[in-house]
Amino acid sequence: MKPKSLILPLLTGLLMAGAAIAQDAPDAFQKLSDEFTVVWRKWSADKTGAQRGKTDESELKRILDAEPTPKYIPRFQAGAKQHKGTNEAIPYLGWLVSWGGTAANDALDQLAHDHIQHAQMSRIVFSIALKARRSGFSRDQALAFQSQVASKTKDPKIKADALFWRAYVITGTESSDTEKKQSLQDLAVAVELGDKRTKQRAKGLLFELQNLQIGMVAPDITGKDLDGVEFKLSDYRGKVIMLDFWGDW
Repeated sequence: MKPKSLILPLLTGLLMAGAAIAQDAPDAFQKLSDEFTVVWRKWSADKTGAQRGKTDESELKRILDAEPTPKYIPRFQAGAKQHKGTNEAIPYLGWLVSWGGTAANDALDQLAHDHIQHAQMSRIVFSIALKARRSGFSRDQALAFQSQVASKTKDPKIKADALFWRAYVITGTESSDTEKKQSLQDLAVAVELGDKRTKQRAKGLLFELQNLQIGMVAPDITGKDLDGVEFKLSDYRGKVIMLDFWGDW
């Protein structure tokens, strides 16, 4: 079970993360980022249309081979190199972390070396957490970077965010018992140090880990039946119960 605030489609999440990282970015980066977003979305729509339609295999292959990201990676790398060591490099590096494939490795190294105290680290640890949970990024590398940020930053908010997203990766992937215990500690610190949003997320995930795991007794739910009579889940203990949770938002 995942808190609904954390259920994000990967590509939508990456575009959102990229847009967030782009805030206050130099005009040159913003222009390049906007250009990529338009081109990528058009390609994605063409691909979806071809896959759903009656496009022959050769045409579908042509569209798939035209995926635009590889052509943009060198342009973002050039921007990061041009502004190396300055805050203007951060949005370029952030984009490379989200979209750069193997180029993400060098981007993370540069972020850790030059920018680990910058507020945008909160966005970076979020971005790699999404990718690591969905097999788009090395799990171990994501955890290592988040650990590095958490241990070296002097900003309580960045530390809380790094610890929360590290716990998010651990709980959503195959993890050792030691890592699972670490995630509980991470979330407790995130609740203590985080801003309002991080505290809320951390409390939700902590509750899930402590109360909603297989083999645990379900929390006692209270409510009213169709006749308005109050009842508790525990009233039906020993019987087979199906709980149907749904929402509309």
